[in-house]
Amino acid sequence: MISARPPIDEVRQLWNDCAPVTDDNEVAAWLCSRGLKPHQVALHDLARALPPRYWCPRWASFQGTRWNLSGHRLIVRAVGPGRDGWEWSLRARNILADIPPGSKSASVAMGPGSASGLVYADETARQMLNGSRSDVQLVITEGEPDWLTWSTLNPRGWGVLGIWSGAWVEHLADCIPRGAVVALRTHQDPAGQKYASKIRRSLQGRTTLYQLDDGLEADENDRLQARMLLELNPLSRCSYRSH
Repeated sequence: MISARPPIDEVRQLWNDCAPVTDDNEVAAWLCSRGLKPHQVALHDLARALPPRYWCPRWASFQGTRWNLSGHRLIVRAVGPGRDGWEWSLRARNILADIPPGSKSASVAMGPGSASGLVYADETARQMLNGSRSDVQLVITEGEPDWLTWSTLNPRGWGVLGIWSGAWVEHLADCIPRGAVVALRTHQDPAGQKYASKIRRSLQGRTTLYQLDDGLEADENDRLQARMLLELNPLSRCSYRSH
C-alpha cells in the first residue's frame, strides 16, 4: 500500500529528472494554448515537463497508467510548512487536447492526501510561507492554469498561491502576515465559492481581504486569454470582504 506521501527522495528525483517546459514541444504547446508563456514558466521554475519516455515510480500514475503515458506531463510542486519542517509534493496536469474542462482527470496528485495542506506558491509566496518575508500582498487562485496565469504576470509586490480541493488548512492561514492585503480569486462556481468561504473564515480578523465578485463564470486563465487582465491589478473586479 502506498503511503499518503511517497519517499521524499523519490519525489525529488522525479522533479530533478523533469525538463524545463521550453525543452518539451508538447508541454510548451499546451501552455501556449492557454495563453501562457513557456519561457516565463521556465524562468521562474513554476512547472517542469515530465519526459515522455521516463520510467515513473508507481505513485506517479493515474488509474494504473503512469503519468507520462496518461498525458499528465506538466509537473508542479506543492509546498508548505509541516510538522517536520518544509514539505513538498508533486501534482501533474494533463496536457492532452481531449480533456474536458473541469474533468477530475485534468489534475492529479501522487495519491490520496499526498498534497493536503500544501499549495502552489511562486517565489514571493514561498518566502512568505517560510517566514523569510513579511512585506507581501497575496493573490490566492484555484488550479494550475490560474496560478500560472498570475505567477507569470508577476504583479510587483504580490505573491501568488494556488489551491485545489483539500489544499487549504488552518496552518497556512497562520503563515500569512497580519495586516496583509489578500486578493481571493477562486472560481465563481459552487466549488470555488466553497474554497473561498473556507479561506475567508481562516483569515477573518487578520488580513484585509478582497474577493473576485463580478458574477462572470470565466476563470483567471479565461480572463487572460480574453485580455481582461491587462491592468495587472489583483484587486480588479474584487469587493472588500473583511479586515
